[in-house]
Amino acid sequence: MEKLETPFLCYKDKLSDDSLFYFFSLNLEDSTQRELLDKYLVSIYEGKKHTSSIELTKRRIIKTFKTKLGNTKWIIGSAAEIYIHLLMNVLNYNQECLYQNLEENSIKKGFDGVYTDSDNKLWILESKAGADTTEQISHLSKVQEAYGDLTKKLSGTSENEPNDPWMNALHHADSTTTSEDIKTKIKKLSDDYVLDISHSIDEYNIIPCGTIFIVSENEPDDFNDVRIIKNQIEEYFKDKDYKNLIVICSTQKSYNSFLDYLGVPYEK
Repeated sequence: MEKLETPFLCYKDKLSDDSLFYFFSLNLEDSTQRELLDKYLVSIYEGKKHTSSIELTKRRIIKTFKTKLGNTKWIIGSAAEIYIHLLMNVLNYNQECLYQNLEENSIKKGFDGVYTDSDNKLWILESKAGADTTEQISHLSKVQEAYGDLTKKLSGTSENEPNDPWMNALHHADSTTTSEDIKTKIKKLSDDYVLDISHSIDEYNIIPCGTIFIVSENEPDDFNDVRIIKNQIEEYFKDKDYKNLIVICSTQKSYNSFLDYLGVPYEK
């Protein structure tokens, strides 16, 4: 297992079939890591065509988070997505989506992330997160949940996604620097979705992600034993379908540190 030279804790390893596994953890009390998030937050939220300052972008995000302070599940899920987008940018994947929702002042719907790599391969990302106080929670359970959602969305059988997720992805791609080749691929998948032309998950490059936020006073060791987590992930995917696979697991400190970073007022 390789420890990457990133400003935050990050490990990389290969699964049995050369799929990739990453584990990372941020500490937003560290000034270097806060500055790193400052560097990428605007493009994560608005895309690479952005013109806003970091201060204005934070204010936009704060307006949404202020309305959700009573919804811990939403805050955890949203913070986890931003952290995953940060990692993907640091790993030099091209973000072909926006964090913001183009239709309203909230987080986007559809796929959690659409990326391309240096070979111009299209990757679809799904992020699931929860608190360590949740009964029987694990990185594996969150990754399983993400994989299940990807399977349903990509096959067009998701009851929670009645709208065309590919059209949403195309709208986001039009707002970024996505190449015409990739936009053509997304448009074809959107047309197939509307025409009920089915696809299976083994046609896609996928990135299921599982994040656990520590909210209890005593942090369980199980959430930081990277080799155990990797072995569980490896065993699970031995009989699963996909074209190419990247799995991302993450253990994060209390989500309050993200609210502090943004400057969202909340009751401590």
